Amino acid sequence: MKPIPGYPGYCADLNGDVYSTRMGAPHRMSARLHLGYMHVVVRCGIGRDTKVKMPLHQLIALAFHGPKPTAAHVAMFKDGDARNARPDNIEWSTRVDVVAGQMSRGSAACLRRGESSNSAKLSDDDVRSIRSLIRNGSSQSSAARAFGITPTHARQIGQGITRREAGGTPLSLGL
Repeated sequence: MKPIPGYPGYCADLNGDVYSTRMGAPHRMSARLHLGYMHVVVRCGIGRDTKVKMPLHQLIALAFHGPKPTAAHVAMFKDGDARNARPDNIEWSTRVDVVAGQMSRGSAACLRRGESSNSAKLSDDDVRSIRSLIRNGSSQSSAARAFGITPTHARQIGQGITRREAGGTPLSLGL
């Protein structure tokens, strides 16, 4: 185990876990998922006002790779898996390098389509159902009400303007 600089009484191991030694024998800190990253609550000093919630991968990077080279660097997952906080999977990189890695792996948010998009409100099955309803004579308004979307959104789905990747044949609605 290696001590974490700036966080006295805490250390990290090769499995990507953080331990507290503040009360004597080391015990593993429980990590919680928050905004896609595992976090642990640690103290950066002595006293009540020193408690902070830190991303687990940043603490691992500090322990095994030292402090950030510059303020522009962030802790990056080499394989793109935010739950793999092992030291050999984490490195200090610039945000440009992070985005380049995401683009090469195909995991960048701008490349996500359909129901895997950050802004998707409907599953691919919902989209196919809306197209089927409209194709079978339901109005766009009734299809929209059934799925909690606007009639314009239903029309765009039916015409294949949006959600083309969900499959199915775009409709010719004459609009």
